[in-house]
Amino acid sequence: SLHDALPIFTVVNEDGSTNIILKNGRKVLSYRTESKDDNYGAKMEELEDVYFNILKQSEPMELEIENRKIEINKVDAYTSYDIDNTDNTDNSIVFDYDSKYDIVVTKSSMGRNDIYELVEKANPSIKITLDAANLDYDDNSLYLFSNGYIPYYEISKSVQGWFTNSGFKKQVSGRAQILDFFSDGRLILPSIQRNYVWEKKNVLQLMSDIEKMIPYYNNEDESIFHFFGSIVYIDTLHKGSFSEWTVIDGQQRLTTIFLILQALKQIYSENEKIISKKYLLNDEDIINSNEEMDRYRLKPLVSDDNVYKLIQDNKLEKLTDADQNSNVLKAYNVIKKELAIWKDKYSFEQIIGAIDKFKIVWIQLDKKEDPQQVFESINSTGVNLTAADLIRNFVLMNKDNETQTRIYEDYWSPIEFEYVETKNLKEFFRFYVSIKERNTIPEKEVYDRFKLKYDELLKESTEEEILSEILDYAKYYYYICKDISKLPDSENVELALKDYRNAKTNMPHIILMETMNLYYKEKSISEEDMINTIKLLTTYIVRRNISGLDTKSISNIFGSMLGKILKKFNDGENYYNAVMKTFVVETRLTNQYMPNDKTIKDEFNKSNLYSREATAFVLKKIENNESRIPYSQLNIEHVMPQKDTKYWIKCINEGSTYEEVVNRIGNLTLVDSKDNSSMKNTDFKNLHSNLDK
Repeated sequence: SLHDALPIFTVVNEDGSTNIILKNGRKVLSYRTESKDDNYGAKMEELEDVYFNILKQSEPMELEIENRKIEINKVDAYTSYDIDNTDNTDNSIVFDYDSKYDIVVTKSSMGRNDIYELVEKANPSIKITLDAANLDYDDNSLYLFSNGYIPYYEISKSVQGWFTNSGFKKQVSGRAQILDFFSDGRLILPSIQRNYVWEKKNVLQLMSDIEKMIPYYNNEDESIFHFFGSIVYIDTLHKGSFSEWTVIDGQQRLTTIFLILQALKQIYSENEKIISKKYLLNDEDIINSNEEMDRYRLKPLVSDDNVYKLIQDNKLEKLTDADQNSNVLKAYNVIKKELAIWKDKYSFEQIIGAIDKFKIVWIQLDKKEDPQQVFESINSTGVNLTAADLIRNFVLMNKDNETQTRIYEDYWSPIEFEYVETKNLKEFFRFYVSIKERNTIPEKEVYDRFKLKYDELLKESTEEEILSEILDYAKYYYYICKDISKLPDSENVELALKDYRNAKTNMPHIILMETMNLYYKEKSISEEDMINTIKLLTTYIVRRNISGLDTKSISNIFGSMLGKILKKFNDGENYYNAVMKTFVVETRLTNQYMPNDKTIKDEFNKSNLYSREATAFVLKKIENNESRIPYSQLNIEHVMPQKDTKYWIKCINEGSTYEEVVNRIGNLTLVDSKDNSSMKNTDFKNLHSNLDK
């Protein structure tokens, strides 16, 4: 072992053949490479991908195979042994495996596979046959992992795994062409997966990789291939000749290959039946379902079902406006455009042959293994899974596909796509957990803290009750960030929220989300209390910004402030009074104080307000007519230009300097950028004339 404390990999060298066996908990991968073979470099590249991307090792792989001979654990063969009840005794080797079993290898005399058996020492008639093509052994020794497990491999199928010390077989991985995954059966992309996120550049890179393989499309040399990474899946269903596999890692690549096949079906339409039968659709006689989607060999995420179905059925005219934003559709269109160019250069056989040169490493998990741990392992080692991806996985994992789909459609999809938006999910869950903990949690701990809180809530509530509550808070988040006007009698609330949104702040959402929950769901506070709370928090943020106070000192206070407010409220105090006391009274002698009127007046008279974010808010409030003025198109600009001129210097009051007054609020206004370009460095009369137009 190269690393005693944490076994990572072991290398066995014999006569130019190198066995590389990697160990990381439940994952074991074995590669047999020939150091004198031209394919050796490609094998080592594949090993490096496994080492870093599958086994998630962060340390550099320092390995000089040609100069190293390291043996893993081994058990010795008996020098003499009487094997009872074993045929072909002369062709058998017996290894002293452990206190209970010997391992008997009966060598084939007819050129077929050897026979491997666990034989009880106390009763040799009791045997367990090990279903393996090859074990690592010679006439003297059998090689084992340090935990006693017996590694096996099968060269013809490039598969490997291990047997436990009780004979249980674990087939963990192998190599295959990517198109082998498109045989009879169905690949499920569960709701736990993140959405399809490949952009145009990713798709074009894959198309470029395929094009590079086209010159070798009919070359049978197995050393020529493109390594396409790993696919992790769970073997979830077998009914007769029909199988179903749930994909844990590899969704983006598999979806894109399917889209390429769908596009080939359209561009090379003369081959449509071949493509559909061989790669895209299952035969009706091997599936037992009335669901049309069950014929598809790829069942995508629920959110992509409609788009993929319309692509499969060539009914793109039925796409909705919302479907036009689908990344699946965008990728499909990029592929079709590229293939239309290729059709003048390459045949269908060339393109399919090139794709068939793409090889993967597959890893199969047991049903009883925890896929969520796999996701977390992938995320912790650099793959771009977000906290929101992991939370989605956590909520939907370990459920059957029907339950996953129902929870996804009833709860997760509305949360992510109707109310919060994918890009804001991490922020939303940070606020939700902060509300529940009455403390603002660190951004980097969102996923871990959500798991703990979710498990804690499950002790008192059902899972659907928790998800229903999260959906309610997602609605509050939407009302705060976007619009509440669709709710009946919400005009006054929306007016207060418009000011809050113009203040350009987000951390007070923690308090406002819970305030809305108390009003809309608990019905324990008045609308007046809610509106006044929105206004007070807006004032608090604006005044502190105008005063130039450090925002870091308050960025993490809103969770704990909520806790103080709710304690007062639960003790019988009026809700808004509790908010005001917490933010105005109790902060007076701290660095979290709300600036008073005198402080604000002093800032207006003396300070540079040009660069302060709340200045735009103040100028908009001075106008006080948002229905007439398109504020989103306006910028803060100077009346007197920033660069002084003789004309404007004469306008300065005696005792003041140009630099002192040019950035004060009295010299700032809201102007359209086009108007601003026409009024630079002009005098006040011309400036006024330009703005009047």
